[in-house]
Amino acid sequence: MAFLKNVSLILSIAALSPVIFTSTIRASTIIYQDVHQIQIVSGPRSNTTGQEATVFTQVVDVAKAPWIRLVFNSVHLDGNSYLKIKSIKDGSTQIHTARSLAEWENTTAYFNGSGVIVELVAAPQSAGNFVEINQVITGDLVQPPQPAEPAKVCDSIDTRVQHNNPATARLLITNSTKDPSYTSGCTGFIISVAPNSDTTDRLMLSAGHCFEPGARHAVVQFDVPNSNTNCFLEHPGAVNQFYVNGDFLLAVSNGVGDDWAVFRCFKNSNTNKTIHQEQNAQFTMDTPAVSLAVRKYGYGVDGSANDPDSNWRHCWCVNGDSEATKSQTQQTSTGTITAKTGNRVHHDIHTCGGDSGSPIAKDSDTTKVVAIHMAGNCDSIPPNSGTDVNHPNLQAAINSIKLGSFKRTPLLSSWGLIALSLSLILTVFFVWHRRRKLSLPVALPFFLLVFALSFYLSSSI
Repeated sequence: MAFLKNVSLILSIAALSPVIFTSTIRASTIIYQDVHQIQIVSGPRSNTTGQEATVFTQVVDVAKAPWIRLVFNSVHLDGNSYLKIKSIKDGSTQIHTARSLAEWENTTAYFNGSGVIVELVAAPQSAGNFVEINQVITGDLVQPPQPAEPAKVCDSIDTRVQHNNPATARLLITNSTKDPSYTSGCTGFIISVAPNSDTTDRLMLSAGHCFEPGARHAVVQFDVPNSNTNCFLEHPGAVNQFYVNGDFLLAVSNGVGDDWAVFRCFKNSNTNKTIHQEQNAQFTMDTPAVSLAVRKYGYGVDGSANDPDSNWRHCWCVNGDSEATKSQTQQTSTGTITAKTGNRVHHDIHTCGGDSGSPIAKDSDTTKVVAIHMAGNCDSIPPNSGTDVNHPNLQAAINSIKLGSFKRTPLLSSWGLIALSLSLILTVFFVWHRRRKLSLPVALPFFLLVFALSFYLSSSI
């Protein structure tokens, strides 16, 4: 029975180890949104002709919304039938086939403006086509008050300037198990590792905390345009938006030096191109060193130097401010690596919320990335920090996804972790209490069964 107790302790520690709470201020940002419940049903539509035909058209508009995206409850597309979703404001159009709709988990790209036109285009001699829309997600018109948070830009002058590195993208990630009223904004970048299954594709890296448990509907955006003067995001065309493949996503968020994510994206729903085919750019991984001159590319929030709250200087967008149009667009800034301890990389580059996941590249050769930015806090020394791209676990994850041998495992929510821990404690107590009546061959399978079931159930809480 002593052996079984040791096994129990080891499994309990292993289950708890992926979650470490730290005081570091992570550099993601919150994008507030409204979720509208609607019901639009086309009913079954057929096309008896020999040519494709639009058999259903619907305008979806939410007055004054700065941007919009749709969630479909149910869709059936017979044969080569497809959906066409078009922005009324700028004409950006997304084509959804049955395959791409499944990849996007029944959601659309982000569209500028308050409305879109949805068309159901039926293939020749097709039957039973239908579409049902049950949710509309829009940008929130009400800007929330500034939360209490330590400063991230530690100087009076913000050195960030706009840029457009083609290998760097804005990430918009919705958490389905928490408050649906916001989306997390982060940064991600393409690396020079191609999956074995498709040499035209490439893997991407970001910060692990951007993909917290329950994170879904993760959209990668390249060639991001300027934001509005009222701080609302503007989105690129659908041809520059890619959906993260959740089956090939691994994220770890254990604090400074161990906060990373690696993932693949589906091909673009319009062009059927991979991120690499569309962007034709990538970073190669290199080694960080103290005093190395480095450069960051990121989609951080931008704001005034005269913010009444000095902690938010340069990092809180204010309606009408001269910096508003730069907010959450790609910007670059330079600095040096100030310290390195193990896989922890500290630097003095200016960053704000939304810069999480930014590539920290060599300034002398900006195609070589040495670290992933994850946090900023002017109250700590050193102030800004990230993870070495040579972290052994990150490299192992990159290799697994490259080989196609990795499938995403369930991630524990906070309540799930509590439920799992209680289940393990109760199981250990039960086995210990019944130690005289349960032999090891019986007790061990029983314990492993409870462990597996409690993990599976708690991962969905």
